Amino acid sequence: MRGQKAANLIAHTEAYIKDVRRNGPPWMFDGDYFRAPEYIDDLVRIEELFRTTRARQNWRALRAKASAVGKLALFVRLLYDSAQYRPGGRGFERCRDEFEALRAHTDIA
Repeated sequence: MRGQKAANLIAHTEAYIKDVRRNGPPWMFDGDYFRAPEYIDDLVRIEELFRTTRARQNWRALRAKASAVGKLALFVRLLYDSAQYRPGGRGFERCRDEFEALRAHTDIA
């Protein structure tokens, strides 16, 4: 059951819902209390499989988008750095001023 795809799981769930509509709810009144049907463990396993399959699909979609966003961020950073630190840019001027101040501070003679 672990290897089922989400489409099979959805089809199985839809068939179960049709069965419930045709034959009544799965909870049966047995004397003074309601009892669960024998297949309740199967329903729990189906629900768990559905949640894990959906989570896997969500992570796969997020990884695909994160990769594209990461590449875009690297490209924007490269553009910013090339514009900021080219000769005549503000970053270039700040770096030059800092280096000259350090040189003046460390020069003894």
